[in-house]
Amino acid sequence: MEKPTRELVNAFLEWFGDHPHSAQEDHYAGTLTLENLSQMDRQQFTEFFYQFAYDGGHVQSGGHRTAARFRATIEAKYDEFRAFVLEPFTQPFNEIEWFQRTPIFSHFGAGLSTIFLNRVNKKLFAIINNKAVEAVELLDMPVPSVPAQRYQAVLDAWRQLIEWYPEFDNFYRADALSQFLIGEELGRPWADQLRASRARTGKRYWIYAPGEGARHWDDFYRDGLMAIGWDEVGDLSTYATQTELFRVVNSQLTSGASRQLCNFVQAVQAGDGIFVKRGTQELVGYGEVTSGYFYDEDRLEYRHCRRMNWLTTTEWQIPVDLKKLPVQTLTELRDKERIHQYLYRVGGIGELPMSNTESEDRWNQFIEWASRFYEWDGFDAQERDYKLEIAGNISKVRASIYNREDAKTMPEWPLFLEHLKKAFAPPNNLTPWRVHSRFLTLAEEDPHQIASMLMSFWDDESDALAKCQYFIESMSNSDISMSEVLASFLLMGEDPHNSPIYRAAPYNKAYQLLGFDRPDTPFLRYKGSLDFLDTFLLEAESRGLKLRDRLDGQSLVWCITKWDPLDDWDQATKDAFLAYRDNGPTLTETVPPEKPPVDATWTSEAFTLLEQIHLNPTKEFYSTHAEEFKQRLEKPFQQLLGAVGQRLRPEITELMETEKRIFSRIVKNDYGRGGAWDFYWGAFYPRGSKRTESAQLFLGMHEDYLEFGFYIGEYGAEQRDRFTQSCSRHLEILEDILRKPLSRDDLSFGETSLTGDYVPKRVLGLKWNDWLNQVEQARIRATVTLSCNDVLVMSDDTLAENIADVFHDLFPLVLLATKDDPLTEIRRYVGEIPIDDETLNPEYSLEQCAAETHFDLEVLQRWVRAVERKKQAIFYGPPGTGKTFVAERLALHMIGEGDGFTEIVQFHPSYAYEDFMQGLRPRALSGGGLEYVMTPGRFKDFCDRARERRGRCVLIIDEINRANLSRVLGELMFLLEYRDQDVPLSGGGRFKIPQNVRIIGTMNTADRSIALVDHALRRRFAFLELYPDYEVLRRFHADTGFDPEGLIHLLERLNAAINERHYSVGITFFLSPNIEEDVADIWQMDLEPYIEELFFDQPDKAAGFEWDKIKAEIMG
Repeated sequence: MEKPTRELVNAFLEWFGDHPHSAQEDHYAGTLTLENLSQMDRQQFTEFFYQFAYDGGHVQSGGHRTAARFRATIEAKYDEFRAFVLEPFTQPFNEIEWFQRTPIFSHFGAGLSTIFLNRVNKKLFAIINNKAVEAVELLDMPVPSVPAQRYQAVLDAWRQLIEWYPEFDNFYRADALSQFLIGEELGRPWADQLRASRARTGKRYWIYAPGEGARHWDDFYRDGLMAIGWDEVGDLSTYATQTELFRVVNSQLTSGASRQLCNFVQAVQAGDGIFVKRGTQELVGYGEVTSGYFYDEDRLEYRHCRRMNWLTTTEWQIPVDLKKLPVQTLTELRDKERIHQYLYRVGGIGELPMSNTESEDRWNQFIEWASRFYEWDGFDAQERDYKLEIAGNISKVRASIYNREDAKTMPEWPLFLEHLKKAFAPPNNLTPWRVHSRFLTLAEEDPHQIASMLMSFWDDESDALAKCQYFIESMSNSDISMSEVLASFLLMGEDPHNSPIYRAAPYNKAYQLLGFDRPDTPFLRYKGSLDFLDTFLLEAESRGLKLRDRLDGQSLVWCITKWDPLDDWDQATKDAFLAYRDNGPTLTETVPPEKPPVDATWTSEAFTLLEQIHLNPTKEFYSTHAEEFKQRLEKPFQQLLGAVGQRLRPEITELMETEKRIFSRIVKNDYGRGGAWDFYWGAFYPRGSKRTESAQLFLGMHEDYLEFGFYIGEYGAEQRDRFTQSCSRHLEILEDILRKPLSRDDLSFGETSLTGDYVPKRVLGLKWNDWLNQVEQARIRATVTLSCNDVLVMSDDTLAENIADVFHDLFPLVLLATKDDPLTEIRRYVGEIPIDDETLNPEYSLEQCAAETHFDLEVLQRWVRAVERKKQAIFYGPPGTGKTFVAERLALHMIGEGDGFTEIVQFHPSYAYEDFMQGLRPRALSGGGLEYVMTPGRFKDFCDRARERRGRCVLIIDEINRANLSRVLGELMFLLEYRDQDVPLSGGGRFKIPQNVRIIGTMNTADRSIALVDHALRRRFAFLELYPDYEVLRRFHADTGFDPEGLIHLLERLNAAINERHYSVGITFFLSPNIEEDVADIWQMDLEPYIEELFFDQPDKAAGFEWDKIKAEIMG
C-alpha cells in the first residue's frame, strides 16, 4: 500500500472538519447499544432497522429505495435477524464469518451491514462499499472480489492508514477519506494524482520467439527465463536513455533487429505479459515479466535476459482466418487487435475486446434502454429480490456444511441435501432443470463427495474466478453440462452482489448488441460475463447511470435481452425497443454498401421495395412496380430457393418436396379488398401433403430482414398434435440427441401471436430445450433472422449454405411432426452419437456364458435368438434348474459392448399394476398432511431410462407367474406384441415400450403350472423349457475331482418316482466345488423336506430317499 502524502491528509482533514460527514460520526452513540436493542419490542425493533436502512446509517444514500423490502425481510425472519444483529455485541465475535451470512437477509448487503458494524464500534469494524474499494486501490493495495476477502483488504488498508496518521483515529474517518477522494470535487485532484503516480503506460503485451521454432522454450520455461540473441553488442544495462541505446545498437545491427533489442532492454517492463510463439500460427505459452534487464555472460548464447513467471504452457493454434503471428523475435501486440481478441477468448488474458469502432453509439443506446428499466419501480421486485432470496437459500447449503461441532466431521446428510434441493427449487429459475437435477442426483448418490467438493469450493480463499475454475474441473468427469452456470449459481451464496448468475443466452445477445466477441470455453464465458459487467458499470456511470453492483448490471442485461417492453411505455417506445433488440443498434457510421459484392444478387433496392409495399400494401402499388419486383425480388428469391434445395441432404430431399419449392407471390387473394401481402414466402414440405397443413422448412423475405427455419402450416392441427405429444413423451431423449443441432446461438424458438402487421412476436430468450418442454404454449416455430445488412453483404453461395445448414439442423423437427416413430428416424438422421468407451459395458460372449453356465453353446444361441425374435421370453421349469442364473448370464451377454443395463424384479402375489407401471403414491407435505402424486413403477421407470440408451436393456422378472399377470401388466398386454405403437395409460399420459428393451421372465412350474398361464400372455412370450440337464453336472464337476455319476443316477431315480416333470428336482443344488463336504447338508436340509412334501401320503416312498439310505449311492 502506498502511503498518502501529508499534503493529501491535511487537505482531507480540512474538508472533514467542515463537512456534514463529520457531524454524523457519532450519530448512533448511545442508541445502537445492546441494552437499548434488547429492550425494544418487535414493532420498535423492526421500525428502528427500517429507519436505519432508510437513512443508510447516515453514511450512504439510496437506502430509501430498498428500506421497505428490507422491513419485509425483517418481518419474515424476525427471530433469526434479531439474534443475528445482536451477535456483534457478544464476545468472541468473528465479523468475517458474520459478514458471510448476511445474504440470508435480503437488502442487508455488504454496505449496510458493515455500516451497522461500524456504528456498533467504529474502532473495530470497517465500512465496505464501492468508494472504499476504489480508494484503497488508488493507494495501490489490491482488493479481491470475494466479499469476505474484500472486507479484510479494506480493513487492513485503513489499519495501516491509522498507524501512519493517528489523527484518523477510527474506521469511520478512514471511510470518509474514500468519500473525499471518490465522491467530492475537492478530493478529485488528489485522486487524479494517485492515478497518475500508479500509471505507466498500462500493462503491455508482447509476442516473443525463444529461438527459431521455439527451440529454447523448454529450457526457458524450466529456468523462469526470457532471453534474446544479438549477443555481439554486449551488455546494454549502462545506457540510460532510449536514444543513446538505439544509437549504439543501430551501429552494429539492422534497424529491425535494433528496435527489437531496444524494446527488450527498455520498453519491456516488469509486469508485462509475454506470449510465446512457435512459427507464425502457434502460441505455446504465456507469462509475466518479473525483473529488469540483465546480461548473463555465463550463457553460451541468448545472454540478454529477464526473469519470468511463466503461467501456462498451453498450445494455441491461430485460426487460418486470422492474421498470422509476426515473424520478428519480439513484437508488441498494440496494433494486433484480432490476435488480441483470439488470445482473450482462448487464454482469458487481457480485456474483453470490442470488435468494431462504433462502441460509443452502441453503449449510448444500450445504456439508454438500461436506464428505462432501472428507473422502473418494479425493477428490484422483479429482478433483484428473488435472486437475493435464492442466494440466501444457497448460503444455507454452505452453512449446513460448515456449522458443525467438529470441523473435521462431515455434515448431516439429510440436512445438507434438504438445503441443496431447496436452493434449486422455486423461486429458482436461474439454472436449467436438466442441469441442476443431474447435480442433485450426484449429491444423492454420493453426498460425501459433493459436500467435500463444495467445502473446498467455498473454503478456498481465492476469488470467484478461481473458484469457478475449480468447480468446472471438479465436474469435468461427470455428465453435467453448463458447469459454469452451476458454479455461478453456487457463488451467489457467498456474494450475489458481485458474483451474479451467469446464463449464456442473455450475455450472448448483449455481446451482439455491443459488438463484443463471445468467449468459447466454460471458464472464459463466466470470466467474460464479469469483465463485461465491470465495463458496463463504468460505461453506465460515465453516462450518469450509477448502478449499485454487478447484480444490477446482470439484471439489466436480462431486462434488455429477455423482457418484453414495459406496459407503461408508449407504443412508439415499445416498437423502438423491439427494433433495437431484434435488429441491433442504429450506428451513425454504419452505412450499407452502395454496391453489393460482385457475386451477390440482393440489392438494397429490393428491401426498399418491400418497405414501400409494407407502407402501401395495395395491388395498385405492386402493379405499378411489377417489373421491379420481378427482377429485384421474385427472381432472386426463386434462385435462392433453388440453390438451397440443391444443397440439402438426401434424407431431406427423399421426404420433402423440393422440386416445386412453393413460392408465394406478393399479391394474394384478400377477398376483394384490393390489398397485397408485404413479404415473400417459400417452403419445402413433405411430398404428397399440403403446405398449409404440413411441417415445413421455410424462407420469408420481409421489408428489413430475411427469416428462415421450421414451421407447421396454419391448418396442420394433426401434425401440431403429433409434434407436441412427441416432445412431451420423449423430452429427455430429445434433449440429448437434439442438443447439438438445436443449440445454435442464432436460433429463436416459439411465437406467441401475430400482430396486425403479420410480424412474428417471438418469445425472446427461450432456450431450445425449454421450448421443447412448452411448445404448446410457445407455439411451434424455430427461426433464424438475418438483417437486410447481413443479407446484402453475403454472396449467393454463402447465403444458400447458411440457410441449408440451418435446415439440416432443423430437419429432425419435421420428423417429430410427421413420423409415428420419430426417435428412430431422428437417430438415423443425426447419426450414431459417439459413446465414451469407458462407459460401455464389457464384452461378455456366449462362449463365456457357456463356460459359466455349462450349457451347450448351441442351446444358448437358440435362447438368444428366441429372445430377440419375440423381444420377451420366459424360462420355465422345476426348482433348481438354473433359470434365474441363466437369465442373468444371457442378459450380461445381450448388454455387452453397449451402453445398456440390466435389472431384476421379483413378482409376488401382492404385486400390482401400481408397482409395475404407475400409480398414486403418498407424499408428506412440508406443512403437514399428505398429497398423492402419480409415480412411475419399476417397468415404466426402466423404460424411461432405456430410452436414453442405444444398447439393449434387459429386465429380468423373477417368479413372473406368482403375480396376477393380467392385473399387473394392464396395457402392456397390447404393447408387448405391438412394440411400434403407444397407448394411453389409465393414470394419464401415453406409453410405448422402447425398441431396445428386452424382458426375460422366470417361472417355477412347481408353484404354478404353465398350463394355467393366460393364453394371451403365452402368445406374447417365447417359452424356454429348462428341466434338469445332467450334462451340466458332468461338465461342472469335470475339474472338481467329484464323480457325479452316482448322484445323476439317484436324481434320475428320484425324478422318475416323482413322475411329474414340473416337480422334478433340479441339478443346481449340487453345483458346488466342495460338493463332497456339502452334499449331506444339501440333501438333508434342502431336499428331504421337499421330498416329504411331495410324498406326504406315501411315507414309505419318502423314507427310501433319506440320507442314510442313499449316501452310499452318491459317495460311492
